[in-house]
Amino acid sequence: MKERGGTMAFFEKMGNFAKGVADKTGESIEISKLNGEIRSQEGKIAASKADLGEYVWNLYQKDGSLDESIVNICKIIEEEYQKITDLERQIAEIRERQQARAAANSPICPQCGAKLEKGARFCPECGTRMEEPAPAAGAKCVACGAQLEQGAKFCPECGAKTEEAASAAPKACPQCGTELEGATKFCPQCGAKLD
Repeated sequence: MKERGGTMAFFEKMGNFAKGVADKTGESIEISKLNGEIRSQEGKIAASKADLGEYVWNLYQKDGSLDESIVNICKIIEEEYQKITDLERQIAEIRERQQARAAANSPICPQCGAKLEKGARFCPECGTRMEEPAPAAGAKCVACGAQLEQGAKFCPECGAKTEEAASAAPKACPQCGTELEGATKFCPQCGAKLD
C-alpha cells in the first residue's frame, strides 16, 4: 500500500511538472506570436512613413503646399504605435504571471531575497528562520469544525479522518482485499458484492 502511495505521489509530481512545462510552452508561443505582431505593426509603420515621405516630397516639389492627406497618414502611424503599446502590455502581463508562478514554486527569503528550496525551514544564505505556512483558508474538520493544516490526514482536535484523506485512501474488497478503483458494486477479483 505504501509503495502505491509513493507511486501516486511520483505521478502527481510528474503531472504537475508536465503542466508547468505546458504552461511555459504555451506562454512562450503566445509571446512569440505577440512579438511577430509587433514586427508586423512596425513594418506597417515603416510603409506608412515611406508613403508619407514620398507624398510630402511630391507636394514639396509640386508647389510646397501640404494638405489633410498628410494628417491622415500621421493618424495611421499613431494607431500602429498604439497597437504596439497594447501588444507590449500583453507581453508584460504574461511575464508577470510567469514570475509570479516562479516565485510561488520557488519561495524566496524575506530577509535577503535568496531562492529557497520548497519546505526549507532556514535560508541557506543568511540563516533566517522561515515561518510555517498558514493553513489553507476554509479547510475545516467535517466532524468538529476545527481548522486543519494543509495536507492534514487527521483532525488535531478530534482525530477524525479528513475528507481529503478519506477520498485519497484506496478502497479494498472486504472479502479478498483487492484494491478497488472508482465506484464499483462488485469486486472484479472475487465477485463479492460491495456496499
